[in-house]
Amino acid sequence: MFVFTPKGKVVRVPNGSTSIDFAYAVHTQVGHKCVGTMINGRIAPMDQELHNGDIVRILTSPQGKPSRDWLKIAKSNRTRSKIKSWFRQQERQEREEKSKRGHELLEKEAARRSPGVENPLEAINSQLSHIARELGYSGLEELIIAVGSGSHSPASVLGRITPDSAKLQPEAIPDTPAPRQRKEADSEIVVEGAQGVLVTLAQCCRPIPGDPIVGVVTQSRGISVHRKDCVNIEKSDTAKQVAVSWGKPKDTRYTARIKVEGVEKQSLLAEIVQAIALMDGLITNVKASVVNNSRTRVVADLQVKDLEHLYRIIAKLNNISGILEITRG
Repeated sequence: MFVFTPKGKVVRVPNGSTSIDFAYAVHTQVGHKCVGTMINGRIAPMDQELHNGDIVRILTSPQGKPSRDWLKIAKSNRTRSKIKSWFRQQERQEREEKSKRGHELLEKEAARRSPGVENPLEAINSQLSHIARELGYSGLEELIIAVGSGSHSPASVLGRITPDSAKLQPEAIPDTPAPRQRKEADSEIVVEGAQGVLVTLAQCCRPIPGDPIVGVVTQSRGISVHRKDCVNIEKSDTAKQVAVSWGKPKDTRYTARIKVEGVEKQSLLAEIVQAIALMDGLITNVKASVVNNSRTRVVADLQVKDLEHLYRIIAKLNNISGILEITRG
């Protein structure tokens, strides 16, 4: 079938395609950076099926990146192949970064234990390979990656080498297993280069899983996580900003605020509340007012699962007669 870009360019996609398929059909990078979609001028969920003649606008962000859920949404094998390729590339890059970090940590610890020895890490390669097998790894490289990811400390690894079997003559260190590190993926928010730090979601912009985010170091609340488009981020000291990303969201709801404006009519508030309830949204606070003697403005705080859930609610609200504009609070 044929759908159109906002500029009128015709894009051919398979029947049953979604906006994800359309985005990747336009360009691979458009697909990778996709954060939302508008179909025929209205915000729509990513899994909404397209129809012949639809005008589709893909919303992108420099911080956008594919989600594994897209593999369920995409209908085209070509689209799924591109998404899988992106994840394979990310896994390779993460593996290389952890390997490099592991090498650096082990080299630093080896040099500390054997000052003045040239290439101290190379001198104990065979001992490290033996330790890797003892710990259940397939080879030395896997152990190095484990050190780079924080699963083992370099001191605990080198502490397994006895003075009789190593040229380093290392200091006597109790052979205690490294404490089990909390995996980054188990955290709701992953802070780059740090683990176990206090993280809070900012109330000014209320980020939810799927939003591009950034962290700000505070004195009393640890790292405060904001949406990247939050006005307070522009005012914050860039030196206090840290890179953060969504890890494993908690099995709970997140509070988002939306502002809805529409033509003044008595039933508008009731229709909005009913639409949110039908889409499994839970309203925790709502306020309605009349502006300019002609418009109804509704500000609602609602609990949602993630950004996709919020988009589905917004798409439902856009179907209400009289709605003029919906924005995030």
